[in-house]
Amino acid sequence: MSKLASTTTRTTSSSSSLSPATIHIEILNQRPPWNDEKLLTYAQWLKKQLPQILKKFPYVKRQGCIVDVSDNTVGPQGVDRLLLVLREEKVPCMTFKAYRNLLDDNIVDTFVEYFYTQPESNPMQGLHISHNRITDAG
Repeated sequence: MSKLASTTTRTTSSSSSLSPATIHIEILNQRPPWNDEKLLTYAQWLKKQLPQILKKFPYVKRQGCIVDVSDNTVGPQGVDRLLLVLREEKVPCMTFKAYRNLLDDNIVDTFVEYFYTQPESNPMQGLHISHNRITDAG
């Protein structure tokens, strides 16, 4: 398990035979709440760590990750950078939770781009972005 502040990036076993392991990026409910700046710093750190993690656990590129940044003050810029890091390292994001943050209509383009570039064999299965600032225009 790798730690940065009080966040966790870990690989875990799953009871499902189809998903023996995934990476969990858990940055939910931080006190004080994380903002874009803090998430950008984390994404930079993760970009350096992922090659080592993938070398040790190559199946992560098949099994993917679960990201939870819920209940913070994260905006579109931080989420965009985190998804970019995962996409560059070819780690599929299976579930992304970012409810109760400061995401606005700008995040919609980020997710659309991710959906078009995600691995076909491992599409995102869950996106939780309620209680943000996304309007019908987004």
